[in-house]
Amino acid sequence: MARLLALGASVDGAVHLGLTGLHLAVIRRRLDVARWLIEHGANLTARDQIHDRTPLGWAEGSARGTPIESYLRAISHNASGG
Repeated sequence: MARLLALGASVDGAVHLGLTGLHLAVIRRRLDVARWLIEHGANLTARDQIHDRTPLGWAEGSARGTPIESYLRAISHNASGG
């Protein structure tokens, strides 16, 4: 991922129907990837074109009770000033 970023790829690039790397990390429950993407500026509020959900919305729907949901909830809360 770092190599792609160094070559100019966007950390928020959408692969299909607005699904960003962060959305896909949530779907695959890859907390390590989600953390890396967020540390490199991934947009927490990006919405897909399938369900109009943010990565946290996907976590709440398909990864409820997992570490990735907890992480995204905490990061989103901190980002909103809560």
